[in-house]
Amino acid sequence: MKHAISSIIIYPVLLFCFIAVLNGCKKKDSGGSAIQVLTGSTEVHSGGDTENSQRQQDAFDREFEMLNSLEETLCITDSPGAERLIQAADRLNNWIRDRKPEDAWKPDEQFTALEKSAAQAAETARKILTMLTFFQEFEIDGSSVKSTDTFEKERKELSDMLAQFEAQLNPLAADTGVAAFAAFTDIVVSIQKRFQGLAAIKNLNAAGIKAFAKQLEQETAQFRNAAETLEHYASELRTEELFVQPSDVDYLKQCTWLRNISNWACGDKQEPLERVKNLFDWTVCNIEIRNPNNPFGTPVGQEAEPLPMQYPWQTLVLGFGTVWDRAWVFTELLKQQRIDSCLLLVEISAAQSGEQESAKDVKLQFIWAVGVFLDNEVYLFSPVHGLPFPAADSAVLAADGSLDFKNIATLSAVIKDEKLLRQMNLHQLRLSEELVVPLTAEHIAKTTALLPAQPEAVSSRMCLMQAQLSGSQNMTLYTNLKEMRRKIPEFEGIKTVELWKYPLRTKFEQIVLFRRTAELMTPFGIPNPKRNDFPLWTGRILYFKGNISGQEGAMTHYQHARVPDRDIMEYRSRAEFRNNPLQEGLFRLVTMYASFWLGTAAFETQSTVAAKDFLERLDKEPHRNAWNVPTKYLLGRIAEREKRYEDAFKYYEGTAGSLSADGNQLRITFLKEAMGK
Repeated sequence: MKHAISSIIIYPVLLFCFIAVLNGCKKKDSGGSAIQVLTGSTEVHSGGDTENSQRQQDAFDREFEMLNSLEETLCITDSPGAERLIQAADRLNNWIRDRKPEDAWKPDEQFTALEKSAAQAAETARKILTMLTFFQEFEIDGSSVKSTDTFEKERKELSDMLAQFEAQLNPLAADTGVAAFAAFTDIVVSIQKRFQGLAAIKNLNAAGIKAFAKQLEQETAQFRNAAETLEHYASELRTEELFVQPSDVDYLKQCTWLRNISNWACGDKQEPLERVKNLFDWTVCNIEIRNPNNPFGTPVGQEAEPLPMQYPWQTLVLGFGTVWDRAWVFTELLKQQRIDSCLLLVEISAAQSGEQESAKDVKLQFIWAVGVFLDNEVYLFSPVHGLPFPAADSAVLAADGSLDFKNIATLSAVIKDEKLLRQMNLHQLRLSEELVVPLTAEHIAKTTALLPAQPEAVSSRMCLMQAQLSGSQNMTLYTNLKEMRRKIPEFEGIKTVELWKYPLRTKFEQIVLFRRTAELMTPFGIPNPKRNDFPLWTGRILYFKGNISGQEGAMTHYQHARVPDRDIMEYRSRAEFRNNPLQEGLFRLVTMYASFWLGTAAFETQSTVAAKDFLERLDKEPHRNAWNVPTKYLLGRIAEREKRYEDAFKYYEGTAGSLSADGNQLRITFLKEAMGK
């Protein structure tokens, strides 16, 4: 796929201060989908009397009502809403304290093994850190010989422990996909070299030991950071405990938003596959693919920080992410509709791509589609192209003039008919300028299903909470991975089932790059200078609820978020504005976001005239539009509705050089097919 840099200017972004995460906290994030959602019983295991149980249940219900009303409070770091999440965790723990796990919940073997592996490595790291501290604080007592003997004994023990730690890190890196765990071994090697140099010194004395301790300070500090990160990560893999942390509430918040979106984005469609198509289309229209190494389209010559991996709730708020962030949101939307899905991966030998003889043993892995399980078939959707895999000759024009597909291709159909791959341009995968890999039906017939499951989704506490939800609060929190692993291999073409490691890697990045994530959320904490509220945040949450138009709808708040140029000129004269030179850039950034989302909201409500007005004005100012590519895409979709197909082609072609370009060219091809050209 192309990875060209878009020439869009991004305004300066003010870093938010982020609260450091407590060591050892049991932070949780989002979950994956399941073939069968098990809710378990609704029995309440309370140790108190009936009145007390009712009070606790009322408190439980109120917390979920709060999660569905987050438009009322800014809920990002260092905001009052963040404190509300901490309080919600405390109240949920009061409710869960005397309860037992649901009978439907069973520990997942793979997550249990991951938890054990990470916990063992974290324990070893804590012991090593204690010993390193001992060496730094080591003092010569009355007997120099006795002291140096003790020193040597501790050194040998530390050497053994470092070797044990290194042996624990490599499999942990392989099982989670977190390369940084393997990189921790560099710190281990550095410490080992320090001690090897010390062992070569004859007649070690007090001065030598003190000099060594001083030299060890840097490695000790580096190891302390690594050990604390590992301990934090290990704590987030615990699934058996019935204990809710504030970060668990982030997962509940995420499920609430996804449920709300899925309920209205499906439209009035009752047929499951039509609902899937609508949810996929919503995802494509609302989640832009951006280059992780240049997420804001910063012009050449300006340094851009890479886009950190994101939880689905963050991708929803931001409206952009990597292609895998888009795929993750899609699978989570399906999960809320009790429709099951996974990512589909194939492995190809590098020798087949024309590599040198010496590269025959190199294997390339490629995720080529999202598979959706319906009617004993696996229906295929491409998050990269933003299109479903159409069955042969199924491209049609819908009643409103837009591109549609009568039938969606299935995994079994692609195995039988390789032309279905060719029409998606997947028969030749360009993984880089030099590397082109052929993808064939033979490869597809050996597909691996990747399950996008996270600790929260398979935890006992989420299974228990889901069992208590009903009516308008009902949502999917729990995933039965065991049942999923049992059923998926029954589908033709799926040979193995594994965990998708992207969520596990995301968890690690969120721990170490939390300040970068806070920076991305900056626009949502910028108040309207006249109203002193946070309209951009409020507009997003109302949009997720489907409350789009009207006086209290999302579009009204998006309007309030925009700051006219005349107001910015007026604020320049204020003392507080002069002392904050970034403020003007932030106002313009928020205005740009709000203008684009006004166009998106109008598009979703079929308000074509309004959508064109907002988006065309943005399209005329590409230097001030970080949403340049999705703006052109939505204008193309509007042109389809108005049957101005030549204009639609021009808009799609205008995204050349972006990560969406290949998919938009395919859309042109299918449109022409539907038009009979």
